[in-house]
Amino acid sequence: MTKEAILHKSLYHFSQKGYSATSIREIATAVGIKESSIYAHFSSKEDIFRSVIAKYDFCQAILTNLEELKNNPLEVLRYKTEQFISAYANPDYIAYSKLSEMELLKDGPARELVRADIS
Repeated sequence: MTKEAILHKSLYHFSQKGYSATSIREIATAVGIKESSIYAHFSSKEDIFRSVIAKYDFCQAILTNLEELKNNPLEVLRYKTEQFISAYANPDYIAYSKLSEMELLKDGPARELVRADIS
């Protein structure tokens, strides 16, 4: 449960302040644990960021499932529409979108991580 809480709070801190401006201490405080406890789950802030990208990249999950539907264009359209509507109704998706867009516009360490995820 703690690992999930760390990821969830990190998503919102990264999306509000950016990768560089977010500290491990802030994340730990938001989760309600000691800073050192984070290292029982993650090796670094970059590790947390990578895990946030892996967990909350809704678009990648949507695109992955399309392979099964490739022979039925109408079903693909229906599936994509349903998935994107449900994603935009999800506050976590909104936060992830904000985070990835913000980091892509910056010239910092997280930019390459987000770019690698998009590729």
